[in-house]
Amino acid sequence: MLNITPATAPKPLFVAADSLFNTRGIIYLGSQEGWRFHPGDDLRWADPDFDDSDWRLYKPSGLTDPIPDTLWSGYGWFRFLFACDSSVHGKVLYLYFSTYGAAEVYLDGNLVKKHGQFSKNLPDEKRCMSANKISPPITLQSKE
Repeated sequence: MLNITPATAPKPLFVAADSLFNTRGIIYLGSQEGWRFHPGDDLRWADPDFDDSDWRLYKPSGLTDPIPDTLWSGYGWFRFLFACDSSVHGKVLYLYFSTYGAAEVYLDGNLVKKHGQFSKNLPDEKRCMSANKISPPITLQSKE
């Protein structure tokens, strides 16, 4: 059974460090604590400063059952805030994720990858099986 709980605790901030990458150069963020989910679609939600404290805690790595109709409106957002320590700044990194359907990935409020095409009319949606897809390289910089 899908376990989506209301977010009540303060958000833990995951800090990516060079030492956390595995031997293949991957940090698996999908299984980290702190992911939040909300049904619907609003580009304001891409803003890193958006207050998502009333969103539900939910790890996308646990998405094995469909999201219940009471929480699913045809669209939904997953948000995960993280920081990188100085050991990662300036390094070329790749976003790697798996999904079946349409997906957009935002980093610091900017669209960095799009898979497929969203539509509430199912026949018009262009789904993409993005397993083993690697996005264009990104370089994480210090915000200071």
